[in-house]
Amino acid sequence: MSFDEEMIILRWFTLKDANFSSVAELLSILDETERSRATRFRFERDRFAYVAAHALKRSLLAKHSSSAPQELRFTSGAHGKPELVAEQNDRGLRFSISHCVGMVAVAMLVGADIGIDVESSRREWTLDVAESFLSAEELAAVLELSESARARALASTWTLKEAFVKAIGTGLSHPLDSLTMRPEPLSISFAPLDAGEARDWSFRHYQPDGEHLIALAVRRPAAKVDAKSISWQPGRFDVR
Repeated sequence: MSFDEEMIILRWFTLKDANFSSVAELLSILDETERSRATRFRFERDRFAYVAAHALKRSLLAKHSSSAPQELRFTSGAHGKPELVAEQNDRGLRFSISHCVGMVAVAMLVGADIGIDVESSRREWTLDVAESFLSAEELAAVLELSESARARALASTWTLKEAFVKAIGTGLSHPLDSLTMRPEPLSISFAPLDAGEARDWSFRHYQPDGEHLIALAVRRPAAKVDAKSISWQPGRFDVR
């Protein structure tokens, strides 16, 4: 199915809206590796979020490829970042997924690095934690804020940085305090690394409900985003 190849596709699903009789419907489209990983989660809510995220990933990618969701195969690219195998990806689709308690999200585009992070807005932040991922410039700015504004700033900075390191494929092995997010305009600065120039990157923030934050990072300036929530229809995600 065709779509604007300059457009980022962002879809999220709120798990509290789910009416699945069981996770069997979702597990049926995952591969053996994904199903095995799902069994390792101690809590049912975390297992359900993982399964839903990977089922949504497959559903969205299948819509824009010639394969059924359960037929898609993945490999590891640079730094172990998952990618569609080449023979199923002649369009150069790139994707990122994220899940937390209550929400899953997937972002996809053609031909550029992309990362997404979704977090609960109820997460509590302490300065001890903040010091582990803020740059000196960010920490100084945060300390000048009121308590409520500080919590919002920390949540925003964390999700944006997570999205960025997922986009470049390093994940949290990259020291987050070596990155600096600036809010106006929303941008990043970093020491030299294999991520191009800071001006090559664009960022978005979404608050789809009162309980979650979504951050998006893409190595494409001024990227257009088609962002919306999706629903569950009997037996499938409605990924229009």
